[in-house]
Amino acid sequence: MTCEIDGSLSLEDRTEALKETIKNRLSLTLPTGNCVKALAVLVDSKEYSGGSGECKLRIKLYIQTRNTTVLRLQSWLSNDCKLRGLKGGLCGTDEFEKDMKKTAPWVVLPIFSTIKLNNAGRAAKRVNDRYIIPCILT
Repeated sequence: MTCEIDGSLSLEDRTEALKETIKNRLSLTLPTGNCVKALAVLVDSKEYSGGSGECKLRIKLYIQTRNTTVLRLQSWLSNDCKLRGLKGGLCGTDEFEKDMKKTAPWVVLPIFSTIKLNNAGRAAKRVNDRYIIPCILT
């Protein structure tokens, strides 16, 4: 992805501008039928924290969808994107879990909505929550 950077903006403002740029580019061609529920982008902030001008960014998209096909989503995204579906969703996928825990300079930008737990993730959270018992020792 290529975008224009305004050198007078703070890093936080650049991040918001990047988020809006991505949102605008992708929302123009959203697939019909509201199949995209949520979209988050992982980006290295070092790639857009430099001076003014045009910059190329490598971004990683995480798309949460309702029932749809990889072919339909691939036609929405450019052919530069390598799209792969994850049966059962993002939750529990090692790659996704690691990416969501990355720290600076990595930034996770929620573009549409918020990526939420799938059925398996909610069930695992309920099981984990059952074993967290607050107590006070005296």
